[in-house]
Amino acid sequence: MSEKTAVEKVMEQHIESMLTMDPKTIAADYAEDAVIIMSAMDEPIVGRDTLEKYLESFLPNALKQLAEEHPNLSENAMNDFYSNVTFKKIIEGDYGMLIFDEPTLGMRGVETYVVKDGKIALESVDAQGSDILG
Repeated sequence: MSEKTAVEKVMEQHIESMLTMDPKTIAADYAEDAVIIMSAMDEPIVGRDTLEKYLESFLPNALKQLAEEHPNLSENAMNDFYSNVTFKKIIEGDYGMLIFDEPTLGMRGVETYVVKDGKIALESVDAQGSDILG
């Protein structure tokens, strides 16, 4: 079995961070000047601090909306999501792609990453399946 690349380690750490649903923990995965581009947003998020502020407002609303869309969801929606999701990772050098599919909530998408110095410098996200995703 081959050793994990730096990009794969960052991607796996980011999945763990997302499980915490803590804006500060999630934002810590990103470079200070990171750029996040999401198909559901008109403008990119630029900078770790801006991302953390965005997550502070987005995450509580997203969890509430998921609970409304899926009343059988447990209180820990992210654990529900990650227990049913399948991931495919494609990695080359400083670049990574994460393809995900979660059939219970009907959410699927693609995230791409550029990793520099152990942090996410650029992320793009295109996801479908819930109104919270745009």
